Amino acid sequence: MDRLHRVVHHLQPCYGNTGMETSPVNGTSFDVNAMRELLSHDHLDVRKRLLELFRDPIFTQEKNISLERERELAFERLQRICHGDFLSVTDFLSQPTRIFAVHELTGYMDGSTATKMTVQ
Repeated sequence: MDRLHRVVHHLQPCYGNTGMETSPVNGTSFDVNAMRELLSHDHLDVRKRLLELFRDPIFTQEKNISLERERELAFERLQRICHGDFLSVTDFLSQPTRIFAVHELTGYMDGSTATKMTVQ
């Protein structure tokens, strides 16, 4: 019972918090942006722009779709990423970590699109 009491009272409720801002935990604050920079240590500007692109309705998850629709959707999403100047074939020589960053975030958003990015 003592352990449960400590766990329950450790976290303070954050009503209206979207999870992206600083949220109080037991009287302290947590800097989400500092943690994001620590975990995503390279190409932060590209990552931020790509996350903004993912707000486009084309990137909204669709469930229970046919294989054909999934392939079309992955291709449309990949086109948006490529037309957004996130990738270039010259990056393979000059900035390979940029390609890795874009591929990583795309994989979080949609595995099919990331796979298509790998084979296209």
